[in-house]
Amino acid sequence: MELQQKKDDIIKIVNLMIANSKPFKYDDLNLKIYEKEEGAFIAIEKQDDRIGIGLVDYNDKSKGWCTSTLAMIATITDIAVGERLAFMISEDDEETIMGAKWYEN
Repeated sequence: MELQQKKDDIIKIVNLMIANSKPFKYDDLNLKIYEKEEGAFIAIEKQDDRIGIGLVDYNDKSKGWCTSTLAMIATITDIAVGERLAFMISEDDEETIMGAKWYEN
């Protein structure tokens, strides 16, 4: 199967799964995963910048770094097909997952 077909299939299937699910929120899908040892995720990112990480608290950098289930999905798709899968959320306070697309810089 060619690369573009794989990418199209990922978007098609993930969007079908979302469309046929009861509504769920961004936070329901985006479980934060914390590093075992301080600095572990930064060390991995220095080796390969495709890893998705973020600050635990953007208001307090001393709390360290984490990753998440969505960051792992984006990392996996980046490695597998060269693009990061992103999820669209509603613009209201509910932040309901509306669909998936390829991340646009």
